[in-house]
Amino acid sequence: MFRSATVHPQVWDAVLTLKFYGDESADQTRSRVFTVAGVFGIEEEWTLAIQQWQRITRGRKFHANEWELPVGRTTEEHNEFKDSYRRLTISLAESHLVGIAISLDLGCLQKHLPGLPPETAYCKCFTDVLRLTGELAKEQEDEELAAKFEYVFDSRLETDGTASQIYQSFRLLPEWRETEVFDTKVVFEGGDEPRLEMADLLAREAMKEIDRTLTGIPPQRRLSFGALDSATVAGVKKFHFRHYGDDYCAKWRQQVDSPQGQSDRKEYEQWLVDNGCVQNGHTHDTIANRSRFYNWLENKEALLKKKDS
Repeated sequence: MFRSATVHPQVWDAVLTLKFYGDESADQTRSRVFTVAGVFGIEEEWTLAIQQWQRITRGRKFHANEWELPVGRTTEEHNEFKDSYRRLTISLAESHLVGIAISLDLGCLQKHLPGLPPETAYCKCFTDVLRLTGELAKEQEDEELAAKFEYVFDSRLETDGTASQIYQSFRLLPEWRETEVFDTKVVFEGGDEPRLEMADLLAREAMKEIDRTLTGIPPQRRLSFGALDSATVAGVKKFHFRHYGDDYCAKWRQQVDSPQGQSDRKEYEQWLVDNGCVQNGHTHDTIANRSRFYNWLENKEALLKKKDS
């Protein structure tokens, strides 16, 4: 996949470094869909994509959820912005960059797993973006070059700290220790960054498509989503879209209710107490604490397996 998306193989070093830029999107009510998406490629591919992107935006800051809105614009200006959105989508689809989008149905999440911490949707999608890109990179291990990612996500004050904790815990899991996939750090930043703008567009299109399937409005999928969904290189899809709906959340609930899930829950409660994660007499259940606990649990189990062997 990475080979087919790479323009300049002569720039490869001992490790293929893929620069990943990610952003998130949600419906206006923030009650139906939440999406985390990202776009990645080598630096030379980004350079070419940015040049084309900036020709279209003409230096204007791009916000996907505002670019097509007519507010404060004349009809002529509105039409120009809509046309430039179309051209930006085509430029991303025709670039040598690759993308991933993970979308979670918030209604199904609430139905099957009520009472989860508010940052669950972002952190679930964020974690699975890490897992999917990690799996893609591991597939390169049989090739001549290993691959690793450098991650930059759009800053969200409400989740930056938690996401950093998740990343640190995730990269230390036994399954990743023997690889260089996560031998880097994750950065959260804002500002005028065309790379994050491209991720913003991909996230919005993925979110809008899932929201359309849930509400039936509009009846047909957006042409911009179709352009991204049909984009290929060497016969391989360039943009991968995953949707976690009712079946996924129901299975998630079954895992929580399973004997192993209940055992993990009891151990988690004790771990919170042992580590001082208690406020006003109640254990402090957060996504960051859950991440730290599961990292501790995975390491404990790995040590037990090593001892048994």
